Amino acid sequence: MHPHGGAGGVAHALDAAFRDRGIAAKTITLRELAPCGWERQPRGRWGLAAEVVAFTLLATLALRRPMAGDPVVLVHGDALGGDIYVDHGLHKALLVRRPWLLLHPLHVFIWAREELRHALGAYRQLVCLSEAAEAALRRAYPRAQSVQAARLPNGVDLERFAPDPSRLARPLDPTDARLVFVGHEFGRKGLRHALDALVHLPPGVRLTVVGGGEVASVRRRAETLGLTHRVDLLGARRDVAAILRRSDLLVLPSAYEAFPLVALEAMASGVPVLLGDFPGAAEILGEGGRLVARSGPAVAEAVRALMDDPDGFLRLKRLALEQAQRFAWSEVAAGYVGLAQEVRRARGAGRA
Repeated sequence: MHPHGGAGGVAHALDAAFRDRGIAAKTITLRELAPCGWERQPRGRWGLAAEVVAFTLLATLALRRPMAGDPVVLVHGDALGGDIYVDHGLHKALLVRRPWLLLHPLHVFIWAREELRHALGAYRQLVCLSEAAEAALRRAYPRAQSVQAARLPNGVDLERFAPDPSRLARPLDPTDARLVFVGHEFGRKGLRHALDALVHLPPGVRLTVVGGGEVASVRRRAETLGLTHRVDLLGARRDVAAILRRSDLLVLPSAYEAFPLVALEAMASGVPVLLGDFPGAAEILGEGGRLVARSGPAVAEAVRALMDDPDGFLRLKRLALEQAQRFAWSEVAAGYVGLAQEVRRARGAGRA
């Protein structure tokens, strides 16, 4: 669990929001379950695979043991069991779009775990992040039809992610435009298309890349395209909030996302978003950006349209801020508290 995105970032934010409300919350992590002093460090694909498998097995076993206080157990994706399962992304949907991922054993394991979870109905309550996510899950796993579902989106820390007031009146200047890409899975999230777009844009447009993916291959492609001087590869960073505040536009032409935190974080920073046109993307984005096809020319066309309409771009910044305000973690946490209370009532009725 960590504050830097993904399901771990959601768990971290919810834990803090629960504590702010005076609710006791205990988080189970791999570090706690593996007393050998396991530290989460970048270990490449096979190290990540070992972590995922280990945590799934150890957390599932931990949930089988009695817990003091009879708590409501919220599961963010790994363990099989618990009371409330939060669907952070349908792996089957990703594999339909990118079947070659099945060549990696980790993706096979995650898919098998997902199939088993929904075959067993190993939870009392399901949380989907959007209407589109719930519809996709119901289609993919008919047995999940019998499980009650609630729609609770991801949230954003509106204090940590806030705009730089001096940049809110800044148009998208073709002589000095700062695009930003944030994400660790470069292929799925469409970094290649963001790079290719630069070829079709004025030389004053730069791209900052934040993420710990295949940086070497991205550097080689930038060199091939003659873009080395226009691409800043920062690697994994902890100062994403500061980087977003210095940016003009987030470019994330993803093939599939459940509910990208970074899109909310960008909009809360006054940074509009170019988001891939995957199911549920429009629901997340609202009026805070534009949907784009996964191609360099399509991304470039969207950027040029915003450059050519300065007033429209400034209006888009305001709309992005308004959209982000709807997703404060305090409000999202309140939804989870209500859901936990429902689970407790149902549990008590079942014992009566």
